[in-house]
Amino acid sequence: MTNLNVKEVSKMVREYFDEIKKSKFIFDVISVEYDDEEDAWTVSCEVANVFDEEPRHYEVKVDDETEEISDVREID
Repeated sequence: MTNLNVKEVSKMVREYFDEIKKSKFIFDVISVEYDDEEDAWTVSCEVANVFDEEPRHYEVKVDDETEEISDVREID
């Protein structure tokens, strides 16, 4: 059984970008998946500054046990 759920994981990732962006941005969650083997969540999302045309795509891993973000990767 997992410690977190989809809503909690999505909120954690949004708060992460709030902390690092420090400006208004658009945040869209594309998908959230749980991996039993890694005991971690993967959130695929798009982040764009308000006036940018193209969003940036990210994959963010959240460790279910520690409830911390363990990896953030920008996907081309």
